Amino acid sequence: MIDLLENILVPGGRARISPYVQDAQLDILFGSVPDPLNRHDSVRGILKNHENELQKLADTYVSFANSGRNFDPATYQTKEFLELYLSCYFTTNLSKIQLCLLDLVRTKKITSTLKVVDIGVGAGTTAVAVLDFMLAWATANILTGTLFPVESLVIECHDISQVCLDMAKNAVNAFCDAADCRRCPQAIKMPASLIPM
Repeated sequence: MIDLLENILVPGGRARISPYVQDAQLDILFGSVPDPLNRHDSVRGILKNHENELQKLADTYVSFANSGRNFDPATYQTKEFLELYLSCYFTTNLSKIQLCLLDLVRTKKITSTLKVVDIGVGAGTTAVAVLDFMLAWATANILTGTLFPVESLVIECHDISQVCLDMAKNAVNAFCDAADCRRCPQAIKMPASLIPM
């Protein structure tokens, strides 16, 4: 099961972002999600139709880079920066969290009852990473006929910035919507309860 989970998350040793995460990003940034039956062309079409928004993200990145890439609390106070974070840093950091979780699964350190506390939520990276990981893990269990051991999951998010809390909530909701849209009737229900942000 571990080998399959690793292949889902990091096939060939390279981090891979799930389509649910990508859909959540596209939904938040551009208000569009790709057609799952023609994903490649659909994503290209979304990006083509939102060139102005992409240019704004690029301009925000240039300003951020020119100011020394300062990740202090004040930087996280604008929606523009959080959208940049969601488009750029979110995927890298999400993969790092999932690799840590994979190590915890490999060493049997995850118990049946989990509580994840995220302090400084940014764009909701930790919450989405954990939910996406649990979905991948449950899928690996189903495919290998093994029991998914997590019975209870609580993700508690804290931040002093309401802008960050709002973005994190949007990211979690968009991720859950993306997963729900592709759910088949016999899919397992992930045991997750999110404490309001």
